Amino acid sequence: MMLRQGLRHSCEIGDDMASYGWTEYDGRLGGKQLLSDRGMKLDIETEFIKVPGPNGTPPIFWGKAK
Repeated sequence: MMLRQGLRHSCEIGDDMASYGWTEYDGRLGGKQLLSDRGMKLDIETEFIKVPGPNGTPPIFWGKAK
């Protein structure tokens, strides 16, 4: 676990996380994940989408947090 000024930058199995992981995932399209942190009293849901890059370039990833 890494905490910096009250923010977690990673999570490990031994940390005080209620849960974390993908709730929906498709490697071609993207997915949603939910992080429930007991210690920080915080739930974060993120969504990622994957769109093809222009003219055969690598895909572009977009994300947002709720």
